[in-house]
Amino acid sequence: MAYADEAEGCYGVRPTHTDEAVFAAAHEHLEKLLPGEGSLAERYQRWEDSMLVPAERVEPTIAAMIEFAHTWTRDVIELPEGEGVNLEIVRDEPWMAFCSYLGDFRSRIQVNVDLPLSAVELFVIASHETYPGHHTEHCWKDELLVRGRGLLEQTIVLVPTPQSLVAEGIATVAPNMLFESDRATELVALMHDAGVELDLEHTLSIRDALDPCRWVSVNAALMLHDAGADEAEVRAYIERWGLLNPELSAHVIRFLNQPTSRSYVVNYPAGQTLCDAYVGGRPERLRRLLTEEVRVSELLAARDGAAR
Repeated sequence: MAYADEAEGCYGVRPTHTDEAVFAAAHEHLEKLLPGEGSLAERYQRWEDSMLVPAERVEPTIAAMIEFAHTWTRDVIELPEGEGVNLEIVRDEPWMAFCSYLGDFRSRIQVNVDLPLSAVELFVIASHETYPGHHTEHCWKDELLVRGRGLLEQTIVLVPTPQSLVAEGIATVAPNMLFESDRATELVALMHDAGVELDLEHTLSIRDALDPCRWVSVNAALMLHDAGADEAEVRAYIERWGLLNPELSAHVIRFLNQPTSRSYVVNYPAGQTLCDAYVGGRPERLRRLLTEEVRVSELLAARDGAAR
């Protein structure tokens, strides 16, 4: 089966090639935000390196970020009573982080520290996996759909299904909600405690400019699995257009080669696009995604309706 057919059959959206002109326009914007000597990739890497959290500070920093995200989510969206997470630091995994729902409103959050992590990456991981991301969704659907309505099918997480696209869309939108909230300046203090000085406005401008390049990984998967490109060519493509260093590009290739995740990569950009359009910065719309059975077809219809 062709890769694009596989992904569409699993997740309800068909991955298509994004024209490199989209990435080139994003790079042109970044050129203005990251002036200086060297190539854009080198300048972007220096910027990322300036925010790296020392290895000994990773665990306490992400724990503090989880607590910050927890407070925001409890105050703005609410949380079931008695929920919580257990944080574990791990190595040698094909993913950067993973949320395993344990039942009874508890989740195990594993963070892979094989690669150096910036303060911004740590916060994205924290909110993506916990509040108001995966853990929050699991808890609310356990409370309202399983216990409240007897929908036992919600106790099963079927990875190669449209359920994953909605889940990753929610979790990918989650960091943006907190970055754009009126409490975002508190993140600057958290990162200062981790030894990182952050210009929040500049950081968000760079994240916005780079956002179209999230589709680079989908292009890479199409190249690898449909076009028959070799790994060296795909890695070079990822490094050029995604501005990733060789260590990260190798990590992406490893993820794309896993049988259970090779088609999964479409869920991140497609899920973000659909859920972001649906939420539109409104916490009440995010709460609906977290607490109700919203299908991909409904998100597609909402996107198409908004585009008219």
